[in-house]
Amino acid sequence: MQVNKDFNKAMELLKAGKLKLALKRFDKAVDASPDEFEPIFQRGVCYFRNRDAEEAQNDFIMADELDPGNKEVLRFKGETNLVLGNYDEAIEDLEIAKEDPDLVEEAKELLAQAYLERSYEYFSRMDVKSAEKDAVSAFEYNPEDESIWLQLGNIYSQMEEFEKAMEYYSEGSKLAPEEGVFHHNMGSVHLDLGNNAVAERCFKKAEELGYQFTEEERAY
Repeated sequence: MQVNKDFNKAMELLKAGKLKLALKRFDKAVDASPDEFEPIFQRGVCYFRNRDAEEAQNDFIMADELDPGNKEVLRFKGETNLVLGNYDEAIEDLEIAKEDPDLVEEAKELLAQAYLERSYEYFSRMDVKSAEKDAVSAFEYNPEDESIWLQLGNIYSQMEEFEKAMEYYSEGSKLAPEEGVFHHNMGSVHLDLGNNAVAERCFKKAEELGYQFTEEERAY
């Protein structure tokens, strides 16, 4: 069948990284057999690798309809939702995908990103409790990501739970010793607590590490 020739050639091109040529062949394969799962799914993968998340998502949605519950589809669909900023949908897809032992580590890393991004959104709207809940979930999936430690420190600082904030800033700085932002934020906490001398030392360390202070901070 022609669909097999087009599909097989598309897969060769995909593996070779010739994504635009692969997409043309995938289009022929899908047109010839629009209800066949594999050409649609692999075209979605090709679109995703070509950084066309919207087209990829269209194919992953169709693939999910053709093979409901396929965890490999949900893993890609979840990552595409993450790229598109659809964090609720990304989390829903990836929580199911992680049930597959072959996908669990990838899914957990992506879940950490999705929960962290949604935590940022909640925090920007000052929904601090929801931000905390998602940041804790992100931490459970990937405790080695220093961005999550920073977010938890920021959340607890906002909640005026300064001891917990300092714990996350301090431990996070050990994961990313080159990042001055941890020392800057520790300095801000010490300033709030009236520990001006300690705050000054933290700010100095942050500056040594290349942290860029705002004009308002410098004036202060």
